[in-house]
Amino acid sequence: MSHPVEGPELTGRLRTLVGIEVRYQGEACEVFDILPDGPAVVLRCIDSAPVIQPTQYGAPGRRVPQTHTIPVRDGEDWHPEFLGLGLLSLLTQD
Repeated sequence: MSHPVEGPELTGRLRTLVGIEVRYQGEACEVFDILPDGPAVVLRCIDSAPVIQPTQYGAPGRRVPQTHTIPVRDGEDWHPEFLGLGLLSLLTQD
């Protein structure tokens, strides 16, 4: 399966996915952010209980939604976890 675009153009198309709801590991999630290095999609769980975010020193901090970082690529192909989100068709639309 080939990539429709590369580099900055792929990152730009990935950014259009922000706000879309998906299911990941049985949980309702929302595409929250795109990390251009990789690239990767960051999901924020909608319905799960918040987790305690540690401070930079490892001490318990505030409660935040659970997040998951999903790689977009696996070498030269799409990463299986990214494919499982069902977002590929949205990336390849013109």
